Amino acid sequence: MKIQSIQPLYFLSNDPRVKRFRFTHVDRTLGDIQLANPQVYLFELQNDNIKGNEPLTEFIENARLTFLKAGWVMN
Repeated sequence: MKIQSIQPLYFLSNDPRVKRFRFTHVDRTLGDIQLANPQVYLFELQNDNIKGNEPLTEFIENARLTFLKAGWVMN
C-alpha cells in the first residue's frame, strides 16, 4: 500500500477537536486487476483532549479515527 499527499481540509471543520484530511492511494489492486488511477480517500480524526491550536503532531498522538471513506478515482 502506498499513500501519497495527505492534505488537511481545514475548511470542513471549525471544531479544534476534529480534523479532516484526504490522501491519495496508489498501486491498488482489485482481485487480480491492477488499477492504474489513484484513489482519493477522506478521513477524520477526533481528539477530545485538545483545547486549542496545539501542533498537529500532538493532535494526532491521542486522536481516534472517526471516519474513513473512499472518495473518487483520479483521472
